[in-house]
Amino acid sequence: MEQTEDLTARCMELLIINRALFDEGYPEAAYHALEAALYCAESQGDSNLMHMVETVAAEEFRRLKRVTHIAAVASSSNVSVPVSLTESGRWANVENLYGIAVRQASLKASNPALRAAPSRHLKLVEH
Repeated sequence: MEQTEDLTARCMELLIINRALFDEGYPEAAYHALEAALYCAESQGDSNLMHMVETVAAEEFRRLKRVTHIAAVASSSNVSVPVSLTESGRWANVENLYGIAVRQASLKASNPALRAAPSRHLKLVEH
């Protein structure tokens, strides 16, 4: 497999990992997989992959905004909700991270100068 194809495959794997972690309730870990996927797409200068990362980030951002809203309402009322949802500060911080990811992916996908940046990866050398 060619290195470019391999990196594309890794990017897709990272997006699958992101989704699984996000859906299982680990948005912080999911965010790191999303950022790693963006880095892979950026390393290739692949605007389609960057837009894919942006789409995933935007969807998860919208989902987090709903959770943040529910958490804020729950913490200000006597409604019985899971403890995890009453941590509104935590959810607001995670929501901010995803907002940054959306903007970052969008900027990189739409700016050819950023996509054309030379690859900055390290190669491991065996002794």
